[in-house]
Amino acid sequence: ITSEDIYWSAQKVAINGQKNLFQGSYEKCKEELENILFEVLNGQSLSDVPLGVFLSGGIDSSIVTALMQKSSLSRIKTFSIGFVDKMYDETFYAEAIAKHLNTDHTTLYAKPSDALDLIQKMPQVYSEPFADSSQIPTTLLAKLVKDHVTVALSGDGGDEIFSGYSRYIFANNSFNLLTKGPPILRKNLSKFFQAIPPDFMNKIGKLIKISRLGDKIYKASNIMVSEDLEEYYDQLITYWPEKSIIVSDSEFKYKFCESLGSIENMMLADQLNYLPNDILVKVDRAAMYNSLETRAPLLDHILGEFVWSTPIEWRVDKNGGKRILRDILSMYVPKKLIDRPKQGFGLPVNEWLRGPLKDWAINLFDKKNLPSDGFIDGNIARETLDEHLQGKRNWDYRLWPILMWQQWNLEKGLI
Repeated sequence: ITSEDIYWSAQKVAINGQKNLFQGSYEKCKEELENILFEVLNGQSLSDVPLGVFLSGGIDSSIVTALMQKSSLSRIKTFSIGFVDKMYDETFYAEAIAKHLNTDHTTLYAKPSDALDLIQKMPQVYSEPFADSSQIPTTLLAKLVKDHVTVALSGDGGDEIFSGYSRYIFANNSFNLLTKGPPILRKNLSKFFQAIPPDFMNKIGKLIKISRLGDKIYKASNIMVSEDLEEYYDQLITYWPEKSIIVSDSEFKYKFCESLGSIENMMLADQLNYLPNDILVKVDRAAMYNSLETRAPLLDHILGEFVWSTPIEWRVDKNGGKRILRDILSMYVPKKLIDRPKQGFGLPVNEWLRGPLKDWAINLFDKKNLPSDGFIDGNIARETLDEHLQGKRNWDYRLWPILMWQQWNLEKGLI
């Protein structure tokens, strides 16, 4: 074989779907989508070993749970994870939805010490310097769920085709506003905003009840110099927009195409990059490390082909993304349980780095372990860590990938 044949392409499916939109009414589309979901879930629920569902309480996992329970003659098993510290425990919604659907629900509680103890084991779990802080609760969840079932279904994949991330709508709405005016004017405005200490603006933000105001202004100052939506979105989601901490960057990036609208391009970019390189890696390896099989029914190709043929306004409305999915779910779960802001699945890494993880981080960032002329610029890394430890900025999202890289090097005896 001298060449590769692509038997299925998400990009081609997206473009073809938007060129050949569903011809029926919204109600007819909703009915057909529900039938496809039932069919997909019936197929993925087949198992000769105990099976359950990760139920976070979000729309994606809730619709998987609701339709599975509808099709089942017995109560399906559902699982959510919470922390003993109520400040970071968000299991209320999952438990409320499970109670309404009458599933056999188990809330698995973990202590902060469980998460802290697991952090240094991440190189063993992922076999590479993988960096997404939600890998910790995901690994904990997989470990706890394995004590009850052997296969678990998740809601992964729904955000990238039903427009579940708020950044899609934000970028679409803010691009024209923040990129108005000639480039030289925007560059000067960007420099002006960057000269204002973010920690000072964060304090003002607390007074007017806008969280992390300084960080948001700083972020806006970086993305406002973008020349087009593709660059704008790339700058919006990158951790290091203004200076590279890595010597080289050969990362694959999807090129926006004229055949798709703004939001569709952003969703497809995430479907081709963020989804397979972050979300699916995170769940798959955390599960397999604990001998747990996971399945993602919302990634079914037949389902994906149908969803890409729906008009964007059937997926996005004034209330946000996932319109059609929310409408189907509302037939099974009260709207008051699902109409709320999207919640992440993370940990208070920003606080831990100033507390129980401080010495660990300082050691990994020491000059002897992280020189300035290596793959990662150690000087920039240490400057970032110092700003975080002093409380000037919340740089946890920048620091975590470096820490995971360093921990992996330590595990391999390279530092």
